[in-house]
Amino acid sequence: MNFDAGEFRNPPDDVRRLAARMQELGIKPELEIYDTGHLEVCLQLAAEGLVAEPLAFSIVMGVRGGMPATPAALVELVTRLPEGSVWQAIAIGRANLPMTAIGLAMGGNARTGMEDTLMLRRGVPAQSNAELVERLAQIARALEREPAGTAEVAARLQLPADRAPD
Repeated sequence: MNFDAGEFRNPPDDVRRLAARMQELGIKPELEIYDTGHLEVCLQLAAEGLVAEPLAFSIVMGVRGGMPATPAALVELVTRLPEGSVWQAIAIGRANLPMTAIGLAMGGNARTGMEDTLMLRRGVPAQSNAELVERLAQIARALEREPAGTAEVAARLQLPADRAPD
């Protein structure tokens, strides 16, 4: 796909080879969806037995060349995810906070940090990832969604006990 001024290449045979190798190593892949058609590729990998359930999706919105950072795009994808999937909404730049909050309100998980946005709020640059994480934790708590610890996340993702973080 186009990715801003460049391209983002994922040849199908390479993706299958990498998925098989991750499976051999006991690695749980994060399935990133930058556009709606990417979901079909992920579902095909699951159908071929190359990724294990529960599938873990990151829905990435607002990258030039990918899907827009809109509530409609998020809803459309989330309704197509397989039951039991773990997912998070990620949006770039100005869309980061509203789309992440909408994803939390819809029952998804969240990710934030300076990779996705450099602003704490309009005109106020974030000084650290910690500031952005605390802002999002406050939103999660306001929605009565307590942020999960590493053990809870490992359980949700069904990571093998010997691979789960401490």
